[in-house]
Formats: sequence, structure tokens, C-alpha cells
Amino acid sequence: MAGRFASVFSDVLGRFNRWRIILLVILLVYAIFLAMYLDIALIQWDETQHLVGGLHLSRGQFQDYLHFSYYPPLFDSTTALAFLLMGPSLFAARLVSLAFGVLSVWVVFEYAYRMYGPKQAILSSVLLATMPGFIILCRMALIETMLLFFFSVSLLLFFSWLQTNNEKMLLLSGVALGMGVLAKYQTIVGGVVMLVSWLLMFRKRLTRNVRKFVLLVIVAAAIVVPWLLVMSQQITPEDIARWFYTVSSGSDERVEYGRRIPLPIFYMVEMTYPYMDLHPISLPIYIIAFLGLSYWIWRRKPEDKFSLIWFIVVYVFYTLFISNRNWRYVIPLFSILAVSASDFILLIWNKLKAPILIQQTKRNRMLLRKVAAALFVVLIAASVIYSLMNAYYWVEKEHVQVRAKAASQYISENSRADEAAVLLFPVNYFSPDAVNFYLLQHDSSKRVLLEYPKDPADVYTPVFNETVLIQHCESLNVKFLLLYENGNKTYYQTDMKAYDVLDILVDSDNFMLETIFGSNPQQVYVIRYLPNATE
Repeated sequence: MAGRFASVFSDVLGRFNRWRIILLVILLVYAIFLAMYLDIALIQWDETQHLVGGLHLSRGQFQDYLHFSYYPPLFDSTTALAFLLMGPSLFAARLVSLAFGVLSVWVVFEYAYRMYGPKQAILSSVLLATMPGFIILCRMALIETMLLFFFSVSLLLFFSWLQTNNEKMLLLSGVALGMGVLAKYQTIVGGVVMLVSWLLMFRKRLTRNVRKFVLLVIVAAAIVVPWLLVMSQQITPEDIARWFYTVSSGSDERVEYGRRIPLPIFYMVEMTYPYMDLHPISLPIYIIAFLGLSYWIWRRKPEDKFSLIWFIVVYVFYTLFISNRNWRYVIPLFSILAVSASDFILLIWNKLKAPILIQQTKRNRMLLRKVAAALFVVLIAASVIYSLMNAYYWVEKEHVQVRAKAASQYISENSRADEAAVLLFPVNYFSPDAVNFYLLQHDSSKRVLLEYPKDPADVYTPVFNETVLIQHCESLNVKFLLLYENGNKTYYQTDMKAYDVLDILVDSDNFMLETIFGSNPQQVYVIRYLPNATE
């Protein structure tokens, strides 16, 4: 036993070479910088599902969790563990995403290391880590970094099996795929990548390896099916319909967003230019990455074919089968683009430096090549710096404080648990689940929180009726209402702003402004309902 342990330990040390030491230093510095001011950025609506879901699980409220969340449980379970270790907070939840983002950079290193070599591996890691969209996802309590980690691990292990025929790699690939599906259901596309690559690249070994591929499917299913059985016993047909709508469409605004660019090139544009000022992948790196993909198509090594299948299958799957489109859903493409960009950069660099090293060219041509090599290095360094500048701008833009926590705490401390609250005109950065997350931390029992109008006011046209609102306040025993200033923006397809709503309520004499949290234009108004005002 001691000899085996010594052998394993020696093998691990042997693999931990200077390239991995460099990577470890990079990842440590990277994680420290990512963790700075991690809880400052605005809470987005999609994050709140995991905040509240993690809080339910950390308190052992499994039934409440099943009825609340329509996401698979792995990210929320990890968030619950973070809450138990660090206390429930936005920082703890976002730290989960950060950790899996750092792990994803490591996996991309290992993938590029196995496929193309150590230099490509280090450069791939740096390019992925500096992509603005990837940095943003590492700083939000969203499931994409966990998805990328398990997706990349499963395909790395699968390709290792294809090369070595080591069944242990195949079994571990199935485990990683199953865990990925428990992070996000769409990770099933990783199984499609495996199937397509197996059919196209190893046709001569199909009949011999059918049993082994079926084994991979069984292992992945063994991990996923128990969760599906639990869900099937707890959820209603209405919950299932809501889940399918959320996965496939999301909302009318998201469907409309996905139609603004022709379908075949939607993600081509979306990955680098979804907004005028925000770029998930900076344009210079994006261009280099596609030059790398083009080079792979020409070279067609087995590694190139596998990476191209990864890219094409994911792109086609999300383009054709998921009408709820957003750049962050295709995060598995980011890692392949980082690897293709690094491979192309080193291809050009080797072409430029080879004649310089052997010194067999004429002096004028030698000087020209040295100048070209220096300019190329400057160009790549400038591209990485530009990417970091894009990321810094994006992070700074999100650093806007909305005092949802303070406003929620005020309600908890100044009203009874049987007195409901109303969230007026919910929007992405001030959602019912965000308020509920803070209310659950302060209240010993569940407080009714009504959202009015019912649908998000930044993606659906709000219909506001003061009489209906008063009826809700009476029937639910409402004491306080919350209204977010929403950056002084108008609500969806209306000319109405938050201060218009406030004026209507105060002028009616049924409501009064109690207090304000925050500063203009991100204020949160706490409004008191006056039940006897009309008597």
C-alpha cells in the first residue's frame, strides 16, 4: 500500500511541471483580482434563482426548493454549501461561480496541453481568462462557469479515451457529463459532441466500441435519472410547462432579442458585439480565433477535427433548438475559441522566428523578420490588453449599488410577519426573488411578497391600476410597498417612469412615502399603505 501511494505521489509530482507551476501562479493572481468587490455589482434576476434556491437548501427546506426552482440542483447545492460555510450572502454565492471559472481555465489548459502542447496551453488559459464575458460570468451567481467546467472535463476525458482506449477515462467522462447535466440541462449537447465525433472520426472502430459508448450513456444517466424521478414526483404539469418555456423561450423580450440578427449568424455577432459598448469576446481576439478555426479546417489533424466538431455541434444546437438566445448560453464555445486563437498565434510566431534562429537569411530580410516578429508580439499584447480594458469597463458599468438589502431589512424590522409587502414594477435589477432573498434572511417566518404588476416591467408592458393595487393591499394586509427608481428609465413600451408611479400613489392619499434608500437614479422608495385614508 505504501509503495502504491508513493508511486501515485511520484506520478503527480511528475505531471506538475514548470508549465503547471506557471498556471498555478496565474490562477492564484487571477482569483484574487476576480474576488475584489465581488458583491458590489447589481443583482440580476437570473442570479436570484440561485440565491433563494441555495438559501432554501442550506436550511433543509427541500420541498420549498423543489417548488421554487426550475434549474437542476448542482449549482444551488454548491451555493447552499457556501452559505453554510460562510453565511448566506451575495459574495458567497458569487464565489461559487468564481471558483468554477478558475477551474474552467485549468481544464482548458489541460485540454490544449494534451491537444497542442504546453505553450498553446498557457496561452489558451490567458486568452480565456481575459475574455470580458468570461470575467463577468465569474463574478455573477450564474451556472455558466460550472457548466463550462463539467462540459470541458467530459470532452477532455472522452478524447483521452478515444486516444488511449482507457475505459477509466470513458467512465469518468460519463460522470462529468452527468454532473454537467445536473448543473444545466443543456449540457446534454456534450453527449451529442461525443456521439458525432465518435461516428465521424472512428468509423472503423464503431462496432467494437458500441458497448463502451453505451456504458458512458448508462453512467451519465445513472447520475441524472434519480433527480428527474424526484422532480417528477413533486412538480405539476404547470411547472413542467413553465420549465420548457423558460428553457426554450424565456420571455417575449428574449425571443424578440434573438430575432434581431439573422439566425445563421446570430451567435457569430452575439459573441463579440451583442451591445454597442459591451463585448463578451473582444474583436481582435475573436478574429484571431476564427483564423485559427480556418487553419484547423485546412490542417485536419485528429485534434483539430475533434475541436471543430465541439464548436460546430454546440453552435448548431443553440442556434436551431434554443430560441432563448444570449451570448452566455454558448460559453462552451469560448474555450474552443481561446484554444484556436492560441494555436494560430503560435503558428505565426513560429513562422516568424524560425529563420531568425537559424540565421540563414540575408541581413535585410533578417531585420525585416525581426521587425515583423516584434510587431506581432506588440499586436497580440495589445489585443489582450484591449480585452482587459473591455472587461474593466463592463465590470465598472455593473458597479451600481441598489439598496435592496437595506430596504428589505427596514420592512422586516418595522412590520409584523403577517403583514405582506408589495414590490411595484419589478425589473431585472430589482426583482421579487432578490427582495425575497433578503427578507428570508431577516424574517423568522415566510412573509407574503406580492409583485405588481405581475410581469417584469422591463420586458413586458406593465398594466397599472391603482384600484386593483388597493384591493390587493386590503386583502393581503399590506403595510409597505417597494419601488425601485430603475436608473430613471421608462418601463417597457411605455412613457412611465418610477417617479410617475410614486406621484400617482402619493396624490391618491392612500399611500405615503415612508423613506428612501440609496441615491438618484438608483433609489429604492419605501411606501406605506394607509388603509383608513378613504374612510
